[in-house]
Amino acid sequence: MYIRLQEEEEFTDYPLYCYSGNQNPGVICSEESITLNYTKGGSIQLNLIEPEKTPSNTGPWGFLTLLGKQIQFEVDLSHVPYSYNLAFYTCCLQDGHVYKDAQSGTTEVDIMEANRHGFHTTMHQNWDHGGQSVGYGGSVGSQFYDVHQKVTDPSKLYGPGLLIDTNSPFEVTIQFQTDSEGILKTVWIQLAQNDNVIGQVLSNTQYLEALSGQIKGKVNTLVMSLWTSWTMWWLDGGGHETTDIQPIYGIISSVKITTLP
Repeated sequence: MYIRLQEEEEFTDYPLYCYSGNQNPGVICSEESITLNYTKGGSIQLNLIEPEKTPSNTGPWGFLTLLGKQIQFEVDLSHVPYSYNLAFYTCCLQDGHVYKDAQSGTTEVDIMEANRHGFHTTMHQNWDHGGQSVGYGGSVGSQFYDVHQKVTDPSKLYGPGLLIDTNSPFEVTIQFQTDSEGILKTVWIQLAQNDNVIGQVLSNTQYLEALSGQIKGKVNTLVMSLWTSWTMWWLDGGGHETTDIQPIYGIISSVKITTLP
């Protein structure tokens, strides 16, 4: 799959490669989408590489800036049950080429960590293992709100059969809004499905200002992964499916990164 990235006035198509080897049977790619199938391939991680390379190569890393950008994509979580996490994030590599994430003391921006029952967007400074989160489920509770005020009960906003029905695909939009000096002021999140829209804003000014210095410039590389852990209560509250969800997979498609006006 290729990710469309706007740089200046032009768009560049960046491919992804599989960190654990491109023959991983759990990775299914098309021109517009990528399927991460945990049942076939176990834990899977894919990373952005430079556009002149082919998806079979393993470098060099591709880097982008997040400040002043909007990221849009569609996600299908219908087969990502409790205790699994379909993650779409960026990290700042150690020494510019060694993969490290927030678990290893590196700056990480979680655009999406999600399954059928939880959705988080989290900022991690390089010293902050827990990060600053907004979203729905687990450790952040139910912070999303219904933009059109159709539903006021937050427990009915996100999940199977709810306002954003995770039995079907939905669209995600994240904006990294900056001031006139290019300092990150607001992270704006919106989930949309048909005419239903829920959203939230992260505006911890002091935290985001400090984060700006760590993600400024082309220092972020995109990562997609699907993994599981018995400690996933922080994402979904630690519940259990009432029916067996098999196979376990998630689909991310139509990724587009544009410059905010």
